[in-house]
Amino acid sequence: MDSDLTNDFCRTHWSRLYSLARQRGCDPHSAEDAVQEVFLSLVRRQKIADLVVAPLAQQQTHLAVSLRCRIANAIRDQHREKRGGMAVFVSLDDLDIADERTPPAALPDLRKALEALRKEMKPDAWSKLSPALLGDAPCRQQTGAYRVALCRARRRLKQLVNEASTFPCRAGR
Repeated sequence: MDSDLTNDFCRTHWSRLYSLARQRGCDPHSAEDAVQEVFLSLVRRQKIADLVVAPLAQQQTHLAVSLRCRIANAIRDQHREKRGGMAVFVSLDDLDIADERTPPAALPDLRKALEALRKEMKPDAWSKLSPALLGDAPCRQQTGAYRVALCRARRRLKQLVNEASTFPCRAGR
């Protein structure tokens, strides 16, 4: 392939592709990179020779579609990085994490709060809700009334723990 013909082809379409990339929301640097990657991809795949001799409308359509795909992929990759798709995972074996969710100092307060909550609740309600409150219940779908009662019991248990505790739990949790 003649390098002069390739250079002329790139110069011919550069400004149009650059403005298309800017219209798609790319900053100037990213727009330049995207256009360069489109031309580089054509050269690497050895498709530029066929495209140079194609009609102008076909050239413009092919380049515009290639650029749009490249920009869409770059945006997708940026969102993936924000969501943690490119996150490096750390083994939990390497971290020093306590096995229990509740600090040992808070256990007496939790026991007191659970006992107080048991006394406040009706025996039937306590027998149904206590496995979920203590973490012994398997995760199953429950009725709406059950979920509401469990939410209220947890909220009340949190209040009782805060009242009995020397160090209050964080608000909003």
